[in-house]
Formats: sequence, structure tokens, C-alpha cells
Amino acid sequence: MTCCTWLNKKYSQLCLCVAFFFMSSPMILNAQAVPSEPPSNIVPLESAIFTTLRPLSDLNEDGYTELLAGGVDGNLKLISVNPKETGEYLDFPKWPQFLDAPLTGGIKTIGKGHKTVIVATTSGESQYFFNRNGRNICNMQFQKTPGSEWQVYETGEGSVNMTIPGKDHIHVVSVSDGNVACFEPIKAKEPPIGDSILIPGGLLGYKTKNGRVYVTDMEGNPLKGWPKTTSSSNDSWGYNMGSADVAGDGGSVIYTTTASNQFIMWDLEGNELKKFNISSPAFPAPTFEDVDGNGITDVIIAQKSGEVMVCNLDGKPLKGWPYRGSGSILHQPKFIDIDGDGHKDLVFVTSRQGGQGRLVALDRNGKTLSGYPKDLGQTYSNPVFSDINNDGYMEIILASIKNEEPHIHVFPTKAKSRIRMVTLGHELVLE
Repeated sequence: MTCCTWLNKKYSQLCLCVAFFFMSSPMILNAQAVPSEPPSNIVPLESAIFTTLRPLSDLNEDGYTELLAGGVDGNLKLISVNPKETGEYLDFPKWPQFLDAPLTGGIKTIGKGHKTVIVATTSGESQYFFNRNGRNICNMQFQKTPGSEWQVYETGEGSVNMTIPGKDHIHVVSVSDGNVACFEPIKAKEPPIGDSILIPGGLLGYKTKNGRVYVTDMEGNPLKGWPKTTSSSNDSWGYNMGSADVAGDGGSVIYTTTASNQFIMWDLEGNELKKFNISSPAFPAPTFEDVDGNGITDVIIAQKSGEVMVCNLDGKPLKGWPYRGSGSILHQPKFIDIDGDGHKDLVFVTSRQGGQGRLVALDRNGKTLSGYPKDLGQTYSNPVFSDINNDGYMEIILASIKNEEPHIHVFPTKAKSRIRMVTLGHELVLE
């Protein structure tokens, strides 16, 4: 049973939801065997999945990592990619977990091994926390804002903090050693939209539907120089913000795109550092990487029009960019070498009318890689990289509906496993 104790402190209250994990079954181990066959490249499903898949563990020691998926039928599912038993586990201990509403709000996995914490968000007002054995740790009840997901940040002290905005509050949770601590919700100055972010130094950031950008302390008090007003948004996705140490000096900058098709960057005092125009709306927060390998940080902006702009901090495009595709890009591109040539590539999904998706991969010069794009059918899933068969190379995993049949795609790559994919200032995917 979950034990929740309210602790009064000077600056915050913590609801400590402590779970005790028992290694009750010999099958809950980390298998190291390399299977003789590659994973199935098409995995059939019982119902559609509109969330990003998450690798969990090799729970049954068959050499293949099981996947977690949230179905529109309300089931948190465990999926096998073993070609000998491909599909959903319907009778695995504690799996599937039937929740109160369709799982369209996202899934996260935090930590490794038997201390993994799973976070599942439904279309209703429920946030569920499980361990990898399916034991319920604790739940939270609130309606998240449209287009938002839990954003995950390492603290450097062995724990992970997460944040997500609700209707009138910003929610923050800490996960450490398999335990979950729920901070008292932080009152937002205005109704937020899109993702909230955590900023080094104990700061919080969020945007509002009328275009204001807030940077506050953890009690919700705006810092001097904030909020900043940008153009208002009528889109349910919002225009996400981010923070990063762009200069490499330990300081943070704040940045966002706007409804008037601009990129803006400020320092923590609210001073405008950069501002330039982009060609179309960009819902995901921009990311920062050295794309061309010259040692200088570049900006990656994925847009609703299907365009990907890679430019310097003044908005000047790099050689070969922008890439102009078709279909909206609703998630940040991944930056990883998938063809094994020693240079990182950009990988992302585009969605056309009715959610018809394509998996696109570009080299550092904006050229499409051989074998791409790949038609996916209807998808709202963001690609995930994981070595799910222990062969030393990562696969790309995502869900879709093709020919009216829901299933999971598994695409092989030449990306070596055990590579930390860290996008500066953004979510860490812990596998």
C-alpha cells in the first residue's frame, strides 16, 4: 500500500508516496542474452496507441526488452517484440493495467531495473505511478493542459524531477530510488498552455495562452524582468519554451517560438538576447546542437509546415538548410547517428491530414538518408531509440495505424547502443 505523509516545510510541502519493491518473482531480472533473431519489425496490437512507446525491461529473460504502450482502450500494455511471441501480453503478472480513461496523455519511464518508475497520463484527470512490476505507487488527480507532457530533468544527485502544467497550477514531482515525492502544486499567475520547464537554480518556466512567458521561483513568484509578452496563441498546442546553457558557462537562457512566427531568446534577467523570424508556426521548443560539427552551437527549429530550420543564433541558415518537407512536425527531432558514418542525423515524424505519418531522417547537411522517409500510416507517436534485442545497436520504435490495423513499427539502425542522447536543456529519455 502507498504511504502518503504530509510534511510542513518553510518553502514547500511534500507528499511522499513511498513504494516498497519486492523481487517476488525470479523472472524479474535483467537478462543479458543476445537473441538469435532480430525483433519483429511489425507488432500487431489489440487497440490503437496514440502515445510514445517506452522500453521497460527484459522481464521474462527472453533477450528482448518489453515495451510499454498506452491504449485508447484504457489499458497500460506490455508488448513483446520477440518474433516467437509477438504482440500484447494479456496474462503477464500485473499487466495489462486497466486505467480510468484512454491513455492519450503520454507515458514516461524513469530509472532502471527494479527501481524503474512508470508515469501514465490518461485523457481524464489521472496521473498514475507504477513500478515495473505493475505495483501502483501513487496517483495524482488533475487535468493537464492541452498538448503538454511530463518534462523530465536529472538533478545530478541521483534523482529526477518532472513538471507538467494543470489548469491553474504547475505540478512538480521528484523521483528518487524508486520513490515518488509530490510537491505542493504551484499556483500559476495565468492559465498555462503547453509544457512547463524546470530551470537550474530552482526556477520554473511556463507560457500562457495569451503569449506571456513566465520565469518564477518555486513558490510561483515571477523573477525581476518577467513575464515577457509575445504574440497570443489560439492553438491548443501552444508554442513551447525551453532553457539551456548555450554559452557553456553554466548560465541559462530562456527561449521560445511565438504565434507570430518568431524565435526569441532572453537571459534570466529578462533581457532580450536574440530575435529572428521563422517561416511558419513551430510548436515544439527549439533545440541546440552543433549540427555541422564546427564547435559552434546551432538552433534546430521544427515547424508545422514540415520545414526544419537549422541556423546560427542570428537566424542565418546553415549550408543545406532549411529542409522543406510536408506534414506537421509536432515533436522535437532526435539528434543521433543512425547510419553509422560518425556524424549525427536528425530523425523526426511528420503528420499530414488525418494523422498520416512519415518517419524522416536527414544528415547534417539536410539531405534525406537512404531508405527514408518511411510511410507509417496514422500516427501521433514520437520515435524512441532503444536496443531492444541486446545486439549493440538501437532500433527506432513507434506506433501507428496502417491499413486500419494498429501495430508497432521496429526499424533497425546502425546507431550504437548505450549512447546518451542529451538534447541541451531538454528532456532526458532514460532507458
